[in-house]
Amino acid sequence: MMRFKKTIVVGTLVVIIGVSCFSKLSAESSKKTIQTNLSTKTSNPIMEPKGEGFVILHLGDSHIQAGHLSGLIRQKLQSQYGSLGRGWVSPYRVYGSNQPCDYNLQVSNPRNWTSYMLTKKESTEIVGPGGIIVKPRMKNYTMSITAKGNESFDQVLVYRTGAAPHLIPQGLSKNDYVLKPSLSDDVIVADTVRFDNLRTSVTFAPDSAVAPSSAVGFGGFVLENTHRKKGIMYHEIGLNGAFMSQYLNEQFVHSMAMLHPQMVIVSLGSNESSGRAINRDSYYNTIDTFYKMIKHEMPDAQIIFTTPPPYFKSKSVRVGTRKVRGRKTKSGRRRTRRVPVYKRSSSVNSNVVDAADVIAQYCKEHNLVCVNLFDLMGGEEGGSEWLSDGLYARDKIHFSVEGYKKQGNLILGELEKPVARAYKDFTDPNANLQANRITVSKNTSDKM
Repeated sequence: MMRFKKTIVVGTLVVIIGVSCFSKLSAESSKKTIQTNLSTKTSNPIMEPKGEGFVILHLGDSHIQAGHLSGLIRQKLQSQYGSLGRGWVSPYRVYGSNQPCDYNLQVSNPRNWTSYMLTKKESTEIVGPGGIIVKPRMKNYTMSITAKGNESFDQVLVYRTGAAPHLIPQGLSKNDYVLKPSLSDDVIVADTVRFDNLRTSVTFAPDSAVAPSSAVGFGGFVLENTHRKKGIMYHEIGLNGAFMSQYLNEQFVHSMAMLHPQMVIVSLGSNESSGRAINRDSYYNTIDTFYKMIKHEMPDAQIIFTTPPPYFKSKSVRVGTRKVRGRKTKSGRRRTRRVPVYKRSSSVNSNVVDAADVIAQYCKEHNLVCVNLFDLMGGEEGGSEWLSDGLYARDKIHFSVEGYKKQGNLILGELEKPVARAYKDFTDPNANLQANRITVSKNTSDKM
C-alpha cells in the first residue's frame, strides 16, 4: 500500500497528515483510466472553475440525509437565485437506508451489491464525495435515477473508482448524449454525460464487462441543469449516525472538493451528544481539525457551522409502589407484596447544550458564521414546546416533516445575508474590488 504525506501550515503550526493511497488498481486498469478519451486528467482538476454557478455543500448526519431540512433550504435559495439542478444524489437504498423523497436511485439485483460508509469503523475503503461507495458483485448491472417534482436535468456526473467501468445511458441513441472529458483526483473519477435535452430519469449500464473486485465501486451522482448559467447548486450530503470525527478522512475531504463548493455548511453534533458526556476540549480540537482539513482542500470556500437542535433522553423514574397479589398458600390465603412503579420521563439531553456551546465558541474565536439552531429553537424550554406541538418524531431525537421544515426556515433566515454577500462576491468580483478601492481612496483623502 502506497502512502504519501501532506503538510498543512497554519500560522506557526505545522501539521503532518499521513494519507493512504487506497486505490489498488492493476497496471491495465490504471492505463485504461489515463489513456481513455473519456478521462482526460488535468494538472489540478479540483480547483477548475465551474462557470458562474454558486455551489453550496451541506454536510451532516441523519437530519441532513432525510432531506426535509436541507431540501427546504435548497429549494428556497434556488427559487431566489436560480436552480442549477438537484445536485448530489447518494445510493442510500443500496445499503438499505432511507433516501430523500425527491429522487429515486435504484440498482438491479440489489442483493448482489456490497456497500461501505465512512461511518463504519476500521476500514480503509475509499469513498466518494458522499462518504459512500457501492460495489457490484457481477459484471452486468444497471443503475437508475429518477428525479421527482421539477428537478429535471440535462447533465449527470458519475463518481466512480478508477478501476470501475464507465456508465453509458441505456435506451438512447448515441446522438442523444455526449460523453465529456472526465476529472480525476487519482482515486475518484468523475465522468460527465451530457444529454441533448432536459429529462427526469436515466438508466446507466457499464460500457464493458469488468470483473467485480474490491477496487470497482460507485460513489454517487450529480444532476445538473446546464440550461441556466447563473444560480445555485446545493449539494446535500448526510450519513445516519455520523460523528464529525468520522469525517476526518483526508481522502473523503479531497473527493468532496471535486464538487467545487464556494460555501460549506457543517451540521453535526447530535450523535456526539448521545454518549454519557462530551469532552469539551477534545470536541473543540475535532472541530478545529476538520475546519483546517476543509480549508486545506477548499481554501476559497466559506465554512459555516450550525449547532445541533435540542433532543430528549428518556429514563425511568420511580413514582411509587403498588400491591401485587401472589399465589394461594396451602392454607388458602393469598399473600400480597408491594412492587415499585416506574414512569418514563423525558428531558432535554444536557450534552447537546455542551456541543452547541463548543461549536458557537469555536466560531466566535475564529470569526466564522455560526447558525445556533439550539438557541433559534428556544433552547431547552423551546424544545419542550416543539415536543408538545408534535414536531418531534417518536424517538424524540429526530423530527416530523413539519418540524424539519420549521428548522429549515430558521436556518435559512440566518443564511440569507451570508449567502447574499458570498453570491455577489462570486458572480461580481469587481464589485468587491471597487468597494475596497473606494475605502482606500477615502482613507487617503482623510489623511491629506
